[in-house]
Amino acid sequence: MMKAIIFSLIFTSVYSVFAQSPTISQPDNSLCKIRLPEIINAHRPTILPVLSPDGKRLYFDRKQYINNIGNYQDPDDIWYSDRKNGYWTEPQNAEIPINSRGSDVLFSITPDGRRALVYGAYPNTQGKIDTGFAIAQWNGLRWSKPQRLNIKNYKNKNFSFYGNLSAHETVILLAIETQDSRGDLDIYVSFLNEFTNEWSEPMNLGDDINSSSLELSPYLARDGKTLYFSSDRTGGFGSDDLYMAKRLDETWKKWSKPVNLGSRINTARSENSISLTSSGDTACIISSSKESDIEGIYFVCLHESVQPTKEQFMPKREYIAENIYFASNSSQPTPAELQKISAIFSALQTTKGEIYIDGYADDIGSDDYNKTLSEKRAEYIIDFLKKNNINAVMRLQAFGNELVRGKNLTDEEKAKQRRVDITVKFK
Repeated sequence: MMKAIIFSLIFTSVYSVFAQSPTISQPDNSLCKIRLPEIINAHRPTILPVLSPDGKRLYFDRKQYINNIGNYQDPDDIWYSDRKNGYWTEPQNAEIPINSRGSDVLFSITPDGRRALVYGAYPNTQGKIDTGFAIAQWNGLRWSKPQRLNIKNYKNKNFSFYGNLSAHETVILLAIETQDSRGDLDIYVSFLNEFTNEWSEPMNLGDDINSSSLELSPYLARDGKTLYFSSDRTGGFGSDDLYMAKRLDETWKKWSKPVNLGSRINTARSENSISLTSSGDTACIISSSKESDIEGIYFVCLHESVQPTKEQFMPKREYIAENIYFASNSSQPTPAELQKISAIFSALQTTKGEIYIDGYADDIGSDDYNKTLSEKRAEYIIDFLKKNNINAVMRLQAFGNELVRGKNLTDEEKAKQRRVDITVKFK
């Protein structure tokens, strides 16, 4: 399939985007709207575009697609396309364990690119498989098995749902329907208790945001104050329009009057699923246009009046990650590999957070053998840390070769799979 060009500087310079295009004039940057090529938009429905923080990868949800894990019967799978040399590559399935035969959706990625808010069928606190929101960790090559979030008294009467994790990872916005919803889906907020790791019971954002109509696809900008969402309330241009509002205080109940993003973005059809680039002046949405009446993924420029507050993002938590590599068929790293951990010993000894130890193996040997080998590798690292007086909470996961099963790996790729990932999350 021929690869169609996407104007590669859209993430850093809106003006230069149009300068590269021979078919589009150079309008004011508040007016731009670009449909992504059919290599991405060929399948419909495709929803929920989410751009990685570096702008090089686009995630989206393909519904009931033949190449989903469960084929046509699979309601949602997470897919992605990479931007290379100004082109979007052929979309790839994000694969197991972040995808399954059920509904799997990616809603947002943290500014450091290491965690994603997802929804799917995962074990709950009692070990029972149940659907819900979860956090997946990026290990440098793949997304890990998502860990379910404990949201107090979470209920949703609707078949539809949306979520968005704040940049500081302490707030989740949810579009769900409960007993106190104004009409259909409403937008709610849930707060993280960092001592118990439990999320508060979702609280309705109130009448400033929610109406008797449908509110969906919330997105909270990095400033933690600027909210974007879609609604089919009266006064819009079509069935669902995109809006922006500003939070006015810490109650999360007082907001500025929602502002319609305008006719250059909204159409007579449905606009939803908005996510912003790191610069905050450009967004990725689901929309249509005069040229193409079929819904698809678009990049749009945001007028200054509806952009988030320009302030430097400072994460509240720190993360440290290290990869320890092993020889083939070995569960003990070399002394040189173990020395790599020493650089983070001082931080590990004082942390009150958690340390995730994830073991992997290459594709040589049986699945059972590789599972056991990866577990032994992870256990070796845990024992090593404990012997060096690292007493933080450690969580072990053994993946074996499940991330590369069925693939043809080069020797270099095999070597990269023989490893343990150490991720430190500070509270």
